[in-house]
Amino acid sequence: MLEIFHRSLLDPDNEWFGFLDTLAGQAAIAIENTALFEDLQRTNAELSKAYDSTIEGWSHALDLRDKETEGHTQRVTELTLKLARAFGFGDRELAYIRWGALLHDIGKMGVPDRILLKEGPLTEEEWVIMRQHPVYAHEMLRTIQYLRPALDIPYCHTGSQDCREPDAASALCHWSAGATHGWLAPFLARSGI
Repeated sequence: MLEIFHRSLLDPDNEWFGFLDTLAGQAAIAIENTALFEDLQRTNAELSKAYDSTIEGWSHALDLRDKETEGHTQRVTELTLKLARAFGFGDRELAYIRWGALLHDIGKMGVPDRILLKEGPLTEEEWVIMRQHPVYAHEMLRTIQYLRPALDIPYCHTGSQDCREPDAASALCHWSAGATHGWLAPFLARSGI
């Protein structure tokens, strides 16, 4: 419904009604576009939440498989994000950094149980296989388009792969993994991070 106010007697002709009809049509299109845009935003938010939940589920699956390092991924992720915020990364980058940190050890899913779950020290041959987990992660994740911006973190986080120059997020994750293993803890304590 459209209500029109006019100061004097209105005597509309066909051209005026045509203009009014066009105006009403454009208003209807604008309202419909707004509704479609809001639906699209809601759908994108739901999809992003589903991606996030899926990645968290994969990370949790690894924790369930390797009880010895349970909670390691969460600690690395939290510290990596803390460092990334301190370095001034933006919200969009932080989302990808979070996904990459959560998936930094996902390649261990490709490491045989006899090595991953072994009690006691690994042999040199077993270490060669264990050190391949970033390559396994890359193989697992490279075809997932929405993870491409996060892929360098699981691939380069150990610093042992041929990663060109590791990106800053991979370096942060490497530092965070080191901190959770203790070798970086004194530096972080002194820095106040």
